[in-house]
Amino acid sequence: MLRSIKTVPCFNPRLKDFLVVVTEEPKVYLIPEAEFRNLILEAGRKFRNLCPLAPYPNVLGCEWKTNKRTYEWFVKRLKEVQEKYEWIINARGQINDL
Repeated sequence: MLRSIKTVPCFNPRLKDFLVVVTEEPKVYLIPEAEFRNLILEAGRKFRNLCPLAPYPNVLGCEWKTNKRTYEWFVKRLKEVQEKYEWIINARGQINDL
């Protein structure tokens, strides 16, 4: 079964280098675009295939299709990355301002 992850740019000027990442739970993550690209590359190395996360490298405004195993790994890593940047999000602007 294919799972999807959607990305959109953050339009808050204080968080302009962040992406809004929406998963199927539904859950929204706010992480830097560079970190999202790193996750894609890490997934490609870990699962030996970058295809499930195509259309890399255009991460803005995309829907990403992947299998269940890669999706679960990806969501776990998204949570870790968001926790790492939580203080920046709180310092620059509240998530409610998006």
